[in-house]
Amino acid sequence: MQIRFITYLSIFLMVSVACVAPFDAFAQNNSMVAEARAAAEMEAAADVNKLLWFGAGVLLSSVALLENGCLVSAAGLAGSYLYPLPPPAVRFLGKPPEYVNIYTSTYQSRVSALQLRYAGAGCAAGGLIIFGLIQSTFSVGLEATVSLNAL
Repeated sequence: MQIRFITYLSIFLMVSVACVAPFDAFAQNNSMVAEARAAAEMEAAADVNKLLWFGAGVLLSSVALLENGCLVSAAGLAGSYLYPLPPPAVRFLGKPPEYVNIYTSTYQSRVSALQLRYAGAGCAAGGLIIFGLIQSTFSVGLEATVSLNAL
């Protein structure tokens, strides 16, 4: 009877350890994923040159005055999204391949989103400036025409 109890207890303990081990590995993997994503998002926000992409958006909106300018502006905004900066390789020293894959994909998607946001804001700001210039030119021309007709 005593041997049976010890046998059943040892089998129960082995099964318990075998069932818990994958969950422990999953928990460690999950923390690595969270760490990689957090680091990638924080470093992507620091690496994107916001002024450069805002200025590119302003320039894109000024191209809209040319023939087919709207298509150029749309292509430029698409390019700002489709051209993500690759992360510096020095950040991956001593990291496992899973970390590198998760970090790279998160970094590039965050960089793309930030570049598109700032280029779009620059495009909108440039469009408002150009619209204001056109309106003021039109109103000055209209006032000049009215004053010439009055003479």
